[in-house]
Amino acid sequence: MKLPELLLSRISLFFVAAALSVAAAPTTTAWSSPPSTANGSDKMRILVSQAVYLDTALASRVTRYAQDVWKGTGRSLMLDVFNGSSVAELKSLIYSYSQAGVTEVALVGDLPKPMCEDFSQGFIPRDVFQCDMYLMTYGTYNPVSGIDTGWTDVGRKWWGIAKTETVSTIDFEWGIGAPLGLPVEQFAIRYEGSITAPVTGSYQIAVYSDNGRSLQLKLPTNSSYSNCIDQWNDTYDILYSCTISLNQGDVVPFVLKYYEQTGGAYVHLQWKEPSATGFTTIPDASLSDIQATYYNNIWMQEDPAVMGTPAFADNHIFDGIAATKAWRTDLAKVRPAFVAVSRIDPSASSAYGSPSLILQKYFDKDHRYWSNAMGLGSRGVIAFGEGSVDNTDTRRIRDYLNNLFDPTAVLYRVGANSTSASYLSDLQDSTVGVSIYNGHGYERGLGITNGLEDFQLAGIPIQPLLLDLESCSALRTIKQDAAHPDGDSILPNFIGGAHLYADAGNGRSLVVKGASKTSGGDQREGYFYTALKDTVSVGYAFRAWAKNRLLDPNDPIDRDSVGVYSYFFPQMLIGDLFIVPRKIPDANAVIPDPAPTPDPSATIHIGSVLTPVELHKFHADLLGRRHE
Repeated sequence: MKLPELLLSRISLFFVAAALSVAAAPTTTAWSSPPSTANGSDKMRILVSQAVYLDTALASRVTRYAQDVWKGTGRSLMLDVFNGSSVAELKSLIYSYSQAGVTEVALVGDLPKPMCEDFSQGFIPRDVFQCDMYLMTYGTYNPVSGIDTGWTDVGRKWWGIAKTETVSTIDFEWGIGAPLGLPVEQFAIRYEGSITAPVTGSYQIAVYSDNGRSLQLKLPTNSSYSNCIDQWNDTYDILYSCTISLNQGDVVPFVLKYYEQTGGAYVHLQWKEPSATGFTTIPDASLSDIQATYYNNIWMQEDPAVMGTPAFADNHIFDGIAATKAWRTDLAKVRPAFVAVSRIDPSASSAYGSPSLILQKYFDKDHRYWSNAMGLGSRGVIAFGEGSVDNTDTRRIRDYLNNLFDPTAVLYRVGANSTSASYLSDLQDSTVGVSIYNGHGYERGLGITNGLEDFQLAGIPIQPLLLDLESCSALRTIKQDAAHPDGDSILPNFIGGAHLYADAGNGRSLVVKGASKTSGGDQREGYFYTALKDTVSVGYAFRAWAKNRLLDPNDPIDRDSVGVYSYFFPQMLIGDLFIVPRKIPDANAVIPDPAPTPDPSATIHIGSVLTPVELHKFHADLLGRRHE
């Protein structure tokens, strides 16, 4: 059967609203019925890539998925195919969705990924990260001009050299700050000068810094530079040194390279002179001609054409600071038409198989949920790697879990009870329906006691339906590195995706909330759980979290703030955002299909989004007509 025939064979099975019309919602069973506060006119979208559309095995599962969601929620749904290629097209499309009342969009397949960058002092870019929050269009967005009051395409402020100056010494302590005009994190400095020996003897030349350092010397006996210290890593509070012999009056040219990753920042060039008992800072009198070159990146990349483009260029790298304090006093700028976006995209999880095979298994797993064949479990778990177990956000989370489960069954793992072994055990416990981790982490792992890497989840049937990784970069599928300074390299795997895709379809994990940059209590997670307790879907709760955080007068977000936790909206969703964890029958129960007979007059809209201008047009070869 050809793909169009395959899709058309399912068209009569269920409804998707065309234009703005809304069909009568089918009756549903109690566990999946939207609460009375849900707006029946709210719409959902499933947007698939061309690769998914052309993959027969995947197309059939996505069609079944759309049918499941429609029958299970009774809400309006539309299934579209994205034929565009740019972030701008995707942004414009989702903006038009929001104008039509759409509240949630599931992106299926490898669709364009917007990149965001956050800024520090002087609007100098500090880091680049994937940020689907850009697609939520909560500002006033003009699809023609591309102007968005919430997210602004500012480009990079000429990544490369920030400034140069002459200094008399290398003895600097910046604390959690940085030299004037540099980002507080991820900067680098190159010092070039010379050291003059006051006496003859053996010297130990040392560098004490946070973080990386490399020191090269041109000794009087050599015509070229040689390594004295080569410790280009993130270590700190360690004195590195080498020993050289000099005659009085010898002049030794040097090149000291230093970079700051995160946290504290300092660099000291020291020596231990002949017959001295300890190290001291090399005095100004023994240093000369020190030229300092400051970089807005840790790779000392000088070429702005390589590192980025001028400010306000159309490079689809977006300003990662989403709001100013003024937004809180101007509610007109906080539109209610947030669109929650989630990706069902295993392109960055190739370690577990081909993306097509991973998706097939994922949708088979997801079908069990919508068929009432997947139990939620009877308890929730919060594992603390750091952070307070009793603050406003944590209390909101506990209230949600206590409402969903028997409060005596909710498990709080703290301190010695919160380890990688206990975390892995909880993931495989069929009684666990919701798992929340609060602690350190990075793209490939969690910073829980004893550590947890993505590969450790391979083949494990992960049981929690909903997982929340309140951990730095847990959902960061794009990695910025020296070879890909604009953040366009796909990680071979990432810890968030491992929770969703590593189980070969044998678990129950369906949606992961986490961060593409940084997370924790500063992201006001409690708003999400307060909304999730009484709302229609994970996507709805995500929208509520975004808006409530934006309006929170106690939240430190501000465009002019400095510091990693002042940046708004690094969070993402992956997986099925249409679900909502509810108490449903156990997986072993025999339950008939609760879905009603669909309206035979209803049709599914298979749209082909060629460009934003051609939004909502039908495939001519699929439906034989154009969307009115």
